[in-house]
Amino acid sequence: MDCRILALIAIVLAFSGFGFCSVTAAQATEFVANQSILGTGETAEYPPIKVSYSGSQYWIVSIISGETVAGFAALKFEKAEFSTAKATNEQLFKTASFAGSFQKSKSANQSLWFFTQQNADFFTTMSRLLNSEKESEIANIAASSGNAGIVAKANALSTALDSMVSLSGSISEKILSALQSEDSFFKAPEPQGANSLVADFEAVKDEIDLFEQKAIDYGSKVSEFRKAVSDANIDIQQKEYLSKLAEPPSVLSASIISGKKQSANSTLLAAKQALQNAVSNSGYFAESFAARLKRAAALNAVYANDDDFRQKTKYYSTLEAGVKDVLSASKVDLWRDQSEVKKLNGYWSSILAELKKPNYDAAVENAAKAKQSIVLILKSGIKSTEPVVEDADSTLLYELAIGAAAILALLYFIKKILPKLMKPKDGGSFEELQESYNLKR
Repeated sequence: MDCRILALIAIVLAFSGFGFCSVTAAQATEFVANQSILGTGETAEYPPIKVSYSGSQYWIVSIISGETVAGFAALKFEKAEFSTAKATNEQLFKTASFAGSFQKSKSANQSLWFFTQQNADFFTTMSRLLNSEKESEIANIAASSGNAGIVAKANALSTALDSMVSLSGSISEKILSALQSEDSFFKAPEPQGANSLVADFEAVKDEIDLFEQKAIDYGSKVSEFRKAVSDANIDIQQKEYLSKLAEPPSVLSASIISGKKQSANSTLLAAKQALQNAVSNSGYFAESFAARLKRAAALNAVYANDDDFRQKTKYYSTLEAGVKDVLSASKVDLWRDQSEVKKLNGYWSSILAELKKPNYDAAVENAAKAKQSIVLILKSGIKSTEPVVEDADSTLLYELAIGAAAILALLYFIKKILPKLMKPKDGGSFEELQESYNLKR
């Protein structure tokens, strides 16, 4: 096979393997739930959000207590491993916090939310109507008046309308751009995207403020035009006709423009508040997560399966199991290395106290020492239980002494006791001697 084809196949397989090995949303949530990260009553919320930062992707899992976000956990997208860099986690948690707060505010204020397709269409329509106003009514005024003062004021109205036509069109485009920014942010959240989205909202709000001012100015110019018409030396019917043509379009109603401005302001305020809270809380969430990681490391060191520890001890999967067995009442006094047993007892007492304080770094350190103690205790083994073997010379002497004592006792019996038993008393008969012996007994 052609080498180039083989190389191409290798590249395809490499990319396929990369995608296959990445962590899924469900796996990320389950990993957080099973790594001693959660406190009592807390849950890992599904689904997590995937945040991009500095060329890498992370799963950010919200930690929920009741109905409140109690914190976040950052997990690398490529493998089941927590992110531990505080600066990185601050940016990740800021992004996740903003996303959650933004969506919550939008949902709660749906009817007043400004950034919608409908409002983009509103300003597009306004641009078209204002342009129509300029090309018809104002043009007729300038053409029919024949008065230089009136024409000048009509031209001022036309210029003002041109400005508002352009501005309303720009507002519509910026609303659409903000909607696109919002959509892009939630499809691929990243820290700068949150700032850009709020900036886009603010740009729209600034232009609506400007548009409101131009609408007010246009009203003033209409008043100036009508005064010029009133002061002009023209007949009354023409004055009425020109004044009517200069009537501001209904879309420039102060109440309508004010309503749009208030809606834009409240929406921007909600978005800015969400970002401000996310920024101010990101440091706290990062520190909280670091503390959770320390707690998890301590608990895992004591209670989680440890393959290396199991291989060294040939039996125990966890430190807790090893301590309970080695220090059990039936075994604790049997170990040969009682000095190490005492150390292990001290380490275990310290670990339990440190977990309560909490002092997680010390707990992890003592857990490592406790595991090493168990390995040393097992290596030394138990005390010998075989019977004690006496010295051969001592045994021989003991046996000789017993034999000599027996011989002396026998000789004493033969020389002292037996003759008396055999000799008749006072020449009496054997029967009398026997009777006398029986009486003595």
